[in-house]
Amino acid sequence: MVAEFNVYCAICCCPLGGSCEVGSTNPWHLKLRRARVARRTYSRRTGSLYYETDEEEEDEKEERLSKMPWLRETAEADVDEDTASVNSDDYDHSYDPDVISPEDLSWLNTVFALGIAHRKPGPRTYMLCDCYYDDRNRVYIHDTDPDDSDEQSRYFAYGVSDLTDPPVFPVHWECIVLLSRAIGISSVASIQKNVLYDVMLDLADFSCLNLSYGDITGPDQDWQCIPGEEYSVVCPTLEFDMGHQIIVDFEAGLFESQKPLELGNKVIKDPFTNMPYDVIYLILQYLPGDSIMALNRASWAILTLTRSNSFWKNRLAGDMVWLWELQQYFESPESSRVRNYKSLYLWLDKKTQPLYGLTGTFMGIANRRRIWGPCTELAERYHRKLHGSLQ
Repeated sequence: MVAEFNVYCAICCCPLGGSCEVGSTNPWHLKLRRARVARRTYSRRTGSLYYETDEEEEDEKEERLSKMPWLRETAEADVDEDTASVNSDDYDHSYDPDVISPEDLSWLNTVFALGIAHRKPGPRTYMLCDCYYDDRNRVYIHDTDPDDSDEQSRYFAYGVSDLTDPPVFPVHWECIVLLSRAIGISSVASIQKNVLYDVMLDLADFSCLNLSYGDITGPDQDWQCIPGEEYSVVCPTLEFDMGHQIIVDFEAGLFESQKPLELGNKVIKDPFTNMPYDVIYLILQYLPGDSIMALNRASWAILTLTRSNSFWKNRLAGDMVWLWELQQYFESPESSRVRNYKSLYLWLDKKTQPLYGLTGTFMGIANRRRIWGPCTELAERYHRKLHGSLQ
């Protein structure tokens, strides 16, 4: 007998409906869950191996907490207390109720199916229809003829089917909205469904597409609600008040800027000194922000060339196209408050990293940043296929 698997959104690789479990608010369950997240966070950030069955020695625990003091309170679960009677599902296979609520998960229930209408006379008809997922890769289309039989309205996702009909690709509505932005069109209605369908068909795998969906471990035979990965199921298109966050978070954390040191005359050898600016600029275009910061520490010439606000403002616009609230902020009078675009870049880059253990205001934006990766690849393939079909 072949094992049964759930399938996931073709764009974000998250569950199609009610597969997420928000955990118990029992104080002991909260303590155990957060201690587990703290240990996993530490092991991931230090690059060390961590096994759930390991018994952590006190000296190891103290070393971990000394390096991550902000996690001390949540990590100090009493390992001597008897946990035999505690069901691990209550704390290790459910999300933290103080981090995410059932209402935050409601967007996962709005699912559409991209596919080819089967058993219809005439030429192929491509559809993007409201649907519901009925577990184990079965999808039922809402927008069908009332006289249609159950078999006619039923489709199978990703080609896992006992039928000869082409598969459909389920997507969350919010994810297809995000994809339309990545493609560069004004609305979902403008998507060429036949082109996008062919793109997804080329990438079809068993339960999702053959894309990199980021560092998440939820998608499995069944969806796993991993504590610490709550951000991955937060709606990526939630409204975000960028101006407010810049005032209460970014500006509040800034120190009085100091006059930059002039150390050029102390540089003994710098290979970038004699390199034309245009060439350096082209090189920097291909580097992420953290790599530029590393070059700043290694090269005085690079540091000098990247001091200007205009450089970092351009980087913000080019590297964070998924953060459209920032672009809107730049167009508002409020943007005159920003004096240091380099600091703003570093702050946003850190705040929006889709990392295990992330909580707080930026969870939706971090999930958007994660999903923007597969959106970008789909958009590139979409344009190549679209332009190829027009030639």
